[in-house]
Amino acid sequence: MARLGCSVVLAERDSFDRCRIGEHVGPEIKPTLRTLGYDIEAKHHLASPGILSRWIDGTESERDYICSPFGSGHNLSRPAFESGLAEVAREAGVQMVTRANVELCERGQHWRFSLKCPDHVLNVSAKFAVDASGRQAWLLRQMRIRHVRLSHEAAAIAYLRRSRDDTDNRLIVERGRNGWWYSLPLSHGMRAVALITHPTSLAGSAECRAEFWRKELSFTCRISEYFPRLKQPSLITCPVGVQAAEKACGLNWIAIGDAAAAFDPLAGQGIHKALQDGNSLPSFLSAEDGRLSLNCEAYLGCIDRSVKAHLNQRSEFYAPEILQTQD
Repeated sequence: MARLGCSVVLAERDSFDRCRIGEHVGPEIKPTLRTLGYDIEAKHHLASPGILSRWIDGTESERDYICSPFGSGHNLSRPAFESGLAEVAREAGVQMVTRANVELCERGQHWRFSLKCPDHVLNVSAKFAVDASGRQAWLLRQMRIRHVRLSHEAAAIAYLRRSRDDTDNRLIVERGRNGWWYSLPLSHGMRAVALITHPTSLAGSAECRAEFWRKELSFTCRISEYFPRLKQPSLITCPVGVQAAEKACGLNWIAIGDAAAAFDPLAGQGIHKALQDGNSLPSFLSAEDGRLSLNCEAYLGCIDRSVKAHLNQRSEFYAPEILQTQD
């Protein structure tokens, strides 16, 4: 939007140094990143040759990126990735406001926001508002717009120190006793290990969650090999189920990325989808009498199709495993 001449203020609650779940992107994201001006090959991310999946019956399948015209995938350092995208936005003319808490949000002919930063307060008047706040969908919640939950998974993720002989850069996806696991190495000497399961399995105290996680890890074949003597891990937990906003746009506002529709992390689509949403936003907007007009019907149709496509893909991916688990 800034490159089209719009004045853009981006408010970020943190400073891009917080860990975020979702560390793997496939090679198909590269054209989108190049359009934005972000060269992932030149950054400090770990090149990944593909995905190894292990099913409940012990069989394995591989997706090798060597066949992709875009080259390898990447295991991201999320803080570095977020900071890099923020720098691209600044260079495009976006006013970046970090560590900002929204103290006032009023909607009328124009939006009015009051952003409290560590050393000042910034008052913003905007003709158009974009909710890009992820699953928390901050702006939608202010308008009392709910999300429909289409699945109810939660994730418990640990970042563990890699051993010297840990040289496999593939994303590993493995079916466990009570959910799915994924694991991948990261560029700063760590390995991300996550369990995707039902939220009730992660209820209780932090000690109970850690013991459940460690015990379930011991029943995996591939991923447990990396940590034969693992003690109680420090876990980050968060909801990761599929959800979609009941309404994703209006007269002078729009929700994009996970705020509009969030997919589960096993699909590896969330980051690419969010970037595509932002990149395609101008195609749904037009200027009339100094105002931005949004083609809501076209945008909502696009969101609906993407959610249905994800659910179909998810059904094909999980269905055999679900049936075997029930049996």
